[in-house]
Amino acid sequence: MKDYREAVVRDVKAKKDTVIKFLGFKDREPRPVMMKKIDKGLEDFEQYINLSYGYCLNEDEMYADIVYTIGENFEKEIEKLIESGMAFPAMVLDKVGIVTLDMYRKHIMKEIYEVSGLSVKKYVYPGTKTHPVSFQKEIYENVGLNTVKINEYNQLYPVKSVAIRALLQKGESLKEFSPCDGCEAKCEMKGSF
Repeated sequence: MKDYREAVVRDVKAKKDTVIKFLGFKDREPRPVMMKKIDKGLEDFEQYINLSYGYCLNEDEMYADIVYTIGENFEKEIEKLIESGMAFPAMVLDKVGIVTLDMYRKHIMKEIYEVSGLSVKKYVYPGTKTHPVSFQKEIYENVGLNTVKINEYNQLYPVKSVAIRALLQKGESLKEFSPCDGCEAKCEMKGSF
């Protein structure tokens, strides 16, 4: 397992615009007081992340099952902020966590390409029309990452954890895939990554 912490932190800090969009500021700038809290969230988030990942590569069937997390301290800090009546900083940290997961996934996919020469063609997410939430358990069991747990409802813990299947192709991807590519919903955030 490689240590992507420094690269992920750098990438997340460069995605301030995405965090702002996730907070609902698509067509306007946040007020200065809110922008200070966004900046603080982006400045402080790295002290709460504990990155870990694992994957199971099936080169014959051209897919990789991947499980990754930013750890439980992140969610604990969000809960502390909420309990202290600091809802907006908690929301900022939540959105920074989403961006952190996405940046982390990109580094994991680069590693899979370096190891196998296979790149992502499409992501398959549990909880869609074609793959029920129970598919998450299959991915989880294939990977066996001990820093992530799954309950009887097929929910992962820590909360900021992901289980996905990446359908692979030979060679390098011509485009950079995002979580939105596997989603059928029509939302304003499509393409923000």
